[in-house]
Amino acid sequence: MTTWKIVGALLLLLLPAVFCQQTIRWCTVSEPEQKKCQDMSQAFSKVSIRPSISCTKSPAVQDCIQKLQKKEVDALSMSGSEIYNAMKTATFKMAASESKNGDTSSYYAVAVVKKSNSAININNLKGKKSCHTGKGRTAGWTMPLGYLIDQGFMSVMGCDIPKGVANFFSASCIPGANEAGDPESLCQLCKGDGNGQHKCEMSEQEMYYSYEGAFSNPSQAKPSDFSMFSSASYGGGNLLFSDLTTKFEVVEADDPVRWMSTNYYNVRKAMDCTPQDIPSAIRWCVLSSGEQQKCADMGAAFKSKSLTPTVSCIHGASLADCMAKIKNNEADAMTLDGGYIYTAGKNYGLVPAAAESYTEGERDGSSYYAVAVVKKSNTGIRSLDDLRNGRSCHTGYGRTAGWNVPASALIERGLISPKDCQVPQAVGGFFEKSCVPGANQNGFPKNLCDLCVGDDSGQNKCEKGKDRYDGYDGAFRCLASGDGDVAFVKHSTVFQNTDGHSTESWAAGLVSTDFQLLCSQGTKAEVSQYRLCNLARVPSHAVMVRPETNIHAIYGLLDRAQTHFSSDTGSGFKMFDSQGYEGTDLIFKDSTVRIIGVGDKKTYQEWLGQDYMNSVEDLECSSSNTAVSSALLLLVALLSLTLTNVWM
Repeated sequence: MTTWKIVGALLLLLLPAVFCQQTIRWCTVSEPEQKKCQDMSQAFSKVSIRPSISCTKSPAVQDCIQKLQKKEVDALSMSGSEIYNAMKTATFKMAASESKNGDTSSYYAVAVVKKSNSAININNLKGKKSCHTGKGRTAGWTMPLGYLIDQGFMSVMGCDIPKGVANFFSASCIPGANEAGDPESLCQLCKGDGNGQHKCEMSEQEMYYSYEGAFSNPSQAKPSDFSMFSSASYGGGNLLFSDLTTKFEVVEADDPVRWMSTNYYNVRKAMDCTPQDIPSAIRWCVLSSGEQQKCADMGAAFKSKSLTPTVSCIHGASLADCMAKIKNNEADAMTLDGGYIYTAGKNYGLVPAAAESYTEGERDGSSYYAVAVVKKSNTGIRSLDDLRNGRSCHTGYGRTAGWNVPASALIERGLISPKDCQVPQAVGGFFEKSCVPGANQNGFPKNLCDLCVGDDSGQNKCEKGKDRYDGYDGAFRCLASGDGDVAFVKHSTVFQNTDGHSTESWAAGLVSTDFQLLCSQGTKAEVSQYRLCNLARVPSHAVMVRPETNIHAIYGLLDRAQTHFSSDTGSGFKMFDSQGYEGTDLIFKDSTVRIIGVGDKKTYQEWLGQDYMNSVEDLECSSSNTAVSSALLLLVALLSLTLTNVWM
């Protein structure tokens, strides 16, 4: 049974100035509530409770909120959902919270299954049959669906939540889901009144509507005829306060988001989507002609299946240029590896919207292992220590498995000690020759590009995305061809290019058992033992967007697209295959199996994880660090000079 905490109790909201007033002006939203408010005012007055209460009737909660902002009223009670909606346009503070038998301001929405169906859990609900209290209701609609969307289990394309539900569950009973445009499967399990009438109606005539029973627990606050927590005498329910309330509690936080919890807020936000909230097109930033062509084909393929939003392509001069374009609303999305996710998040404020998964598993494919691969025939290399003065092949400068992780590993083992944060110089001093595409920069050691071979015509040597030794396959090709002694790649790279799994001519005849891994512990292991022998477990590549972008719309588009285009076979467009284009790992890595949602990892720090963040920060050289070091050296020099003068 899965539970979601719902802040559904009514809250007392006050403007800050109210605490010094003699009268609290309370806003009500109905005639019965106005009558109860007036009785409450009289009851409080009889027992000399101050400040006094006056009652102001408004037609709806929204009108009360407007009056609150204009300081025409001082207080009102709202439910959790009303608070969520109100905070989009208004500023207010929480003053008190209801408690129901000790459980403050909440109840739990639950997902229940029969004990005999023990194999069913929250991770494998897709394709199952579902029963809901009603469309739009909190416990039966908003919370469970919001949770499934927020955590990436369910995708919704174009904010069409009913269609997303129909694509997720095989059949449902959702009373009220019989409106124009609602898929038929949403009412498929409903029974009506048993005589074939009122099926799927949002009323008691539908036997599967709502949840069974109603509870009340009225409590008298003072020896008086007035009961704060009972609405029975006024012909309504939950007037001013919830009828289930037993007492008020002091709120732990007067900020609405903190009060309702991040979890509740995120779940509500996942359901808070309309077609007007998403752009008509997603502008994908690409870097090469091959990626441009694949992006154009992707846009046409998506359009052929009426997928929304449509995809258009924006060319960027570099990764930094693409990140800047997204930040400045000149582009919307691009897929980045962990090292660049760090840069995109820290320097450009971008956030993950969806991610690559490299296994068929539900949730366990959003990471991979960075490994150091050597030929088994090279018996002279037994550990990372033996790589000194050797030849190294890297996926690219700044990339996770090919640069950040191995450089960090060399630092951790004490094999290199970068001075003044000059990691490229330290790596260049450790290896005799290397191919690090993208390291053809001013001030970098020349030998970091010595092993690179350029494109098919010998041009663009050491250029990221263009050199034949660029990327995972390129780095492994550098090793397999005999140019390098070690390749820093991801764990699946060896298997994808050996044992007949690659059609590339350079990979013909390669056998996976001819290669081994160097372990961080100073030992070696077979390539199949990557879980135990690796340099680091790292997060997968992620699609990065501006923080105001609706990430559920991005994932919804890609998830629906992969139902049509995820296969690497056939003659049509293939999302996760770059054969037929110039380059590899275009738009998405070729080893991607599926696109997944980011779940709770909604910031770049959460996606990367603290361990990986630490390794990246180990390699980061900032101007502030350099300035601090210079200041310390100057201070030491001045102190030395002062002491010298003193003793002279």
